[in-house]
Amino acid sequence: MTVTAADIAAAARALVGTPFVPKGRVAGVGTDCKGVMILATRACGIAMHDDLDYAFPPDPESAALEAATRAHLTMRIRLGVGRVLGFSPCLHGEKGVQHFAIQTSDAHPGCEARMVHCRSGRGVREETIDRTWLQLLRATYRLPGVTY
Repeated sequence: MTVTAADIAAAARALVGTPFVPKGRVAGVGTDCKGVMILATRACGIAMHDDLDYAFPPDPESAALEAATRAHLTMRIRLGVGRVLGFSPCLHGEKGVQHFAIQTSDAHPGCEARMVHCRSGRGVREETIDRTWLQLLRATYRLPGVTY
């Protein structure tokens, strides 16, 4: 079975409305930002490594979450549908990735790029990747087993 970037985006969108639960991994019941990535890939038949050994709330001085993610994903430069986006909690400085999202649409004339992510107090949502999010963006990753 071929899994496409559009499949990953659709699986992420299917999680919209799931409440925020730290380290949760149950669609419709509760998840966190890393759980969105795990649940979307599982829904597409990709068995992705899931390391629950990270702090909540995230420790901006720790690189553990980013290191665990980099060990299983391929780093990329450009944005793109179906890619995992890694964000820093700080606009300035070299803080590591502490928040993840899945890009669900590309920017084109008259439309900004969008992403699905999960935040405390808000749950899983699809939002525009606006200027603030772009300033916080630290990395983009390709998922293993996905055709881009």
